[in-house]
Amino acid sequence: MTVDTKRDLILPGCRIRLHFWTGLLAVIQLGGVIYALQTPPEVAAVASQPQALPVVGGVLWAFLFLVVTYYLIWGRRYAKRIAVAVIVIFASYNIARWVLFTQAEYDRQRLPVLIFSTFCVVVILVATYYDLKAGRPQGTEKSANDIESQD
Repeated sequence: MTVDTKRDLILPGCRIRLHFWTGLLAVIQLGGVIYALQTPPEVAAVASQPQALPVVGGVLWAFLFLVVTYYLIWGRRYAKRIAVAVIVIFASYNIARWVLFTQAEYDRQRLPVLIFSTFCVVVILVATYYDLKAGRPQGTEKSANDIESQD
């Protein structure tokens, strides 16, 4: 079995490619837009954030993720770099939105966990990107072909 050194940006040990994740984020954002549009006016009146923010933000992020997914599928130049940058900016946007608009005591208590887990995912994504950019294979195991070629 040979080691594929030209694998796409993926998490170690995982075979799901980056365009899957960006496409999934686009679908999730569109779902968030639909959910925000279905919010009753009396609930929206007491919400801490403006009702237009999740709608406009969701449409914008869904569009960006769809464009990035298209670029990744068609192998455009710098597509992986753009995808990582968009995901990092998206994570920063979500953290800022949580910090600014979270009011309930329960939500305030779980805010550090949300921020830390988002930070961990972004660090893993960026580290994986730079590991692949350096040309190193992600697997640490050597195959039989690697051992034979060293002799």
